[in-house]
Amino acid sequence: MPTRASGSTALFDAIAELAYEIAPRSGKKAIVVFTDGADNSSLLNAQSAVKRAKKAGVPVYTIAEGEAVQTKPLLDELKDVAERTGAQSYLAHKTHDIGNIFAEISDDLQHTYMLAFKPQPSGEPKWRAIQVTVSGVKDPKIRAKEGYIAE
Repeated sequence: MPTRASGSTALFDAIAELAYEIAPRSGKKAIVVFTDGADNSSLLNAQSAVKRAKKAGVPVYTIAEGEAVQTKPLLDELKDVAERTGAQSYLAHKTHDIGNIFAEISDDLQHTYMLAFKPQPSGEPKWRAIQVTVSGVKDPKIRAKEGYIAE
């Protein structure tokens, strides 16, 4: 008989806390969220979790499996979290899909380029939008953060 996860899920609290914890670490960072159900016990909402991840500069890859695959509002929320942090969202319909998904995420992280610049100091923390464009390449695939919090 297979074992199934059940009970409370504080998905957005977990994303926010992990983003906060890994922000000071050096090197490339990413969060991979693997869930079989909707958030039913977070104090924070998806928007707050995204804000924390964006401030930390951490992409949040989301993977839905089990009951989560059948829950459209959750799938929309997971897709939004992933896209707004510069990552992707995945569905694991069968157990064997999981290995392929993790391989795709690994490949994505290995072939992701980081562009960086040091902005002029601003007097107060505020959101600054960014736009990335590529010239000289036909139909480039660009996935980027929407911006950053200037401090």
